[in-house]
Amino acid sequence: MRDEVTERARQLVDADPAPSLVIEVPTRRIIAASPSAATILDPSGGAVVGHNLEDYTADCPSGVLTLFAQGRLTGFEAQRLIARDDGHALPISLWVRHFAQEPPSRYALVLLAEDEPPPMPRASYLTRPETMLVVGTLDQDLRLEQVSSDAETVFGTASDRIIGMPLTSLIAQEDRGALAAAAAEASSSHGGVALHLRAHSSEGRNPLASISAGEALLLPLAGAGFAFVLVLGAIDGASGTRPADLASVLRTLAADVAISGLARDLALGLTEDELPGLSRLTTRELEIITRLLGGERAPALAERLFLSQSTVRSHLGSAFGKLGISSQQELLDRVREARHPSDYQPLP
Repeated sequence: MRDEVTERARQLVDADPAPSLVIEVPTRRIIAASPSAATILDPSGGAVVGHNLEDYTADCPSGVLTLFAQGRLTGFEAQRLIARDDGHALPISLWVRHFAQEPPSRYALVLLAEDEPPPMPRASYLTRPETMLVVGTLDQDLRLEQVSSDAETVFGTASDRIIGMPLTSLIAQEDRGALAAAAAEASSSHGGVALHLRAHSSEGRNPLASISAGEALLLPLAGAGFAFVLVLGAIDGASGTRPADLASVLRTLAADVAISGLARDLALGLTEDELPGLSRLTTRELEIITRLLGGERAPALAERLFLSQSTVRSHLGSAFGKLGISSQQELLDRVREARHPSDYQPLP
């Protein structure tokens, strides 16, 4: 069985130049490594397979791999330092996920990214009709501050009605401990943590059961609180996903979470009463509105999001309709008025 796992791991990392490793979790021993990952760990060209991953690091592990091995988390992000012969260290980010159908206590897929990874197209699986993406933010007590309108399909309740509710009340009881552990790890490591979650709707149904497993990615926001992404029809390591595909998925999720955090600073200081319709925005509409508030223009925004300009205009039209406005200028006026009502003067 071990030889079979090793062969599958070798085929996976050899199929694509993405910097990826497969390790045995208990020992941290590397059983397969892509050429680019091997070069990051050992630029001299030495063999890294068979060595302990910690042989190449210049800092100490956080201990989160223990939670991963216990099955309480399905993945996490960590910032590590890779040792160099000249005494310097290379800062990298590690994305860790369970490998295929193997239990997380046995094997893990590790993706390496030096500094800021280059932008990657939205992973194809995120555009499949059966896949849903819910984005939102939580306060430090894991209460929902903002959530996209897609949440209504998941939880069976309008998104504006679950604002202020603890996320723990909306998920299966047996997953609540894992969520608390993920939040604690994200806060202490300042990195992303992933875990499987099963939703619990107000009608007592489990919407995820008919869709697929759900996977949440939790990232700490500056100051306090968290941004999160919940994916339905989630990543399946056994489905033949290549490391580059998985890397694209993870980076896309991270980008969407960053947008959600940006929205918290730009718009989420406003309440539904101050900006009616805010809670009705879908994830994509929230992303586009947030970028507009951040100063981006529609043509550049379309290129960044890999969308046509007509698609962006369509999303804008839908978002403006939900907010009861007709233009970007009116959006800016509404935000200024809500933030500073005493000194608000409409632009001519």
